[in-house]
Amino acid sequence: MINYLNLRTVSQLAKEASPAITASKLRWWLFHAEENGLNHAIVKIGGRLYIDCDQFNVWLEAQRIRKR
Repeated sequence: MINYLNLRTVSQLAKEASPAITASKLRWWLFHAEENGLNHAIVKIGGRLYIDCDQFNVWLEAQRIRKR
């Protein structure tokens, strides 16, 4: 179930995560969401994209490089 309090626009999330994650980097990830798996964190209502912060954090953690 989606909690609407966890939804952010690209600019809102970039502002919260600044300077580590920029709006342009977020847009690039969103454009390639089908290939990189980020599509599970995207909610599209009308023509507007929202990012579920909880799912985004799960995706981000999965990108961590682990030592062998």
